[in-house]
Amino acid sequence: RPHLARIWGESTTVAAIAFVAARRIDGMRPDEALAAGLFHQLGSLYLVTRAHKEGLALGEVQDWAETIAAWQPAIGRAILETWGSPGHLCEAVENQDALADGDPMTMPLLTRLLAVAKLYRRSQAEGDALPPEIAAQLGAVVVGTTPFLTLMADAGAEVEKVRAVIGGQ
Repeated sequence: RPHLARIWGESTTVAAIAFVAARRIDGMRPDEALAAGLFHQLGSLYLVTRAHKEGLALGEVQDWAETIAAWQPAIGRAILETWGSPGHLCEAVENQDALADGDPMTMPLLTRLLAVAKLYRRSQAEGDALPPEIAAQLGAVVVGTTPFLTLMADAGAEVEKVRAVIGGQ
């Protein structure tokens, strides 16, 4: 249950951030951004449920977090493709951690938005504990024509309202 609660909390928070940001970006579909955020942990959900079904005690599996982080984006994409989801949504879920790999401006817009929303959620959760290079990376991402942090400057209350609606809180 703690793993499921973490997955749900991260998914609803990232979805709310992506939705609110998408509403402020010309040409962005907020519903797609919301879906990308909700589905970005789909691979984790699959791995956790499979581990439970196989009788694995997640707390006892060494390097469990690293295993999930490494495999879950590709598994999420595979599930979404099986469901017949749009290719750009599948790509965004698979490349949700791509900010560390290169120039965000070369990424498709939905991928960039999901990746930065995920990083922004992490920055909110870790606060000052966020490594300076990650904080700098977050500050450099432009979505549409506006720096992401500028889009989110006054969005906290709106993000919380959306999160409460989709998270059932």
